Amino acid sequence: MQNMNQFLRFSDKKDAEYIAELQAAIYHFEGQEIGAKTISRYLSQEKLAEFNLVNPYARKLFRKALLTEVADVEGGQFATGGAIMLANFVDHAWACCDRALNFDFDKTKQKIRNALSGMDYIAAIEAGVYPHTQWTTDGITGCLVSFHCHAVVWSTSKSKLRRHKAKIAARFEPVHEDDKKPPVNNLKTIKDVLKALRYLTKMTLEGYRRKPSGTQEHVPLDAGHHYRLFKFLRGRSLFDAWLAGGKGTEVLRRAKRAAVRAAQAEPMGE
Repeated sequence: MQNMNQFLRFSDKKDAEYIAELQAAIYHFEGQEIGAKTISRYLSQEKLAEFNLVNPYARKLFRKALLTEVADVEGGQFATGGAIMLANFVDHAWACCDRALNFDFDKTKQKIRNALSGMDYIAAIEAGVYPHTQWTTDGITGCLVSFHCHAVVWSTSKSKLRRHKAKIAARFEPVHEDDKKPPVNNLKTIKDVLKALRYLTKMTLEGYRRKPSGTQEHVPLDAGHHYRLFKFLRGRSLFDAWLAGGKGTEVLRRAKRAAVRAAQAEPMGE
C-alpha cells in the first residue's frame, strides 16, 4: 500500500518519545545502574525477539506485520459490502489504582470473546491512565488506571453492531457515567482501518482527563505513572494484549508469525 510508510513513521516517533520518557522514569526510581540493566532487559533492540509488552522495538515489528497483513487482505477479508467499525469496551472490574495494579488479561480477553462471539474482529487491550482521578484498590489509593479494549469489527452493519452492543451492555459496568454509551466509529476506507490499527498498537505515552462536558482530553504523565505501569506490564507478552475472532483470527495469526520471523532475522543492536 502506497501510504504504509506514513503510518509507520508516525508510530516510530511516538515510540521514541515513549523510550525517552520511560528511560527517565526508570533511572529516577531505580537508580542508574539498576535502571540501565532494566532498560537493557526490557526495552532494548537486543531483546525484541522476546516480544515483551513494553518493548518498543518488538511492538514496531508487530505493527508493521499487522498493517501489512491487513492491507494485503483489503479485497478479501475487508469486503466493500460490509461496514467496518472501531468499537470500545470498558468495565468497572478492569479499573484499578496505579499503586495496586491487579488487571487480569486472560479473564478480560475471555469476556471480550464472549461479547463478540460470532463476529469478525481484531482487538487490543490497553491501559488508560487518569492522573487527576483518584481510585482505591484493596485499601490503596492512587490515580485511576482504566484498562479497556478497542476492537476493529467488520462483515456486519453499523446498526447491527449498535444493537449488539446494546444487548450486551449489561455485561459491562461503566467506570464513569459517560462510559455507558461508548462510541462506535465507522471506518469507511482501508486507510481508516490502518489508522485505527496503528492507534491500537500505540504505547501508553499520555494520560487522560475528563472535561466537564463529558469528553476527554490528553494530559502528560509524570515519571511515577510511567514507572508503575511499566513495572506491572513488563511481565507480559505483547501478544497477551491482542485477541481476534472469526476471520480476524487468521489475520492476527499471520501477523504474529510474520513479526516473529522478522524478529528472528533482525540484526541485534547497532
